Amino acid sequence: MSNAFADVNRYFDRAAHVLSLSKSVVDQLITPYREIRVECNIRMDSGQIRTFDVRTPTKLTREQRRLFEQLRESLPAENEPHDKSLVDRFKEFFM
Repeated sequence: MSNAFADVNRYFDRAAHVLSLSKSVVDQLITPYREIRVECNIRMDSGQIRTFDVRTPTKLTREQRRLFEQLRESLPAENEPHDKSLVDRFKEFFM
């Protein structure tokens, strides 16, 4: 099974090289205009809690959305936030 993300990155790198794009142009192209950023606290087998930074573009394909949903469902309940986020509190205040 191929890793689609790695494949896309390899094709992009090859195209950027063929087009002789500068590093600044490449950096702009690989940075999404809009993204969702989430920090996940995951308890490791050792008991240690590690924080992982997850970023995704806001526009996802159906398959990408399905995979994110599958990831969310696979995480244990203790990884769910216990307190409301700042954004959720703002939403409640203004709605």
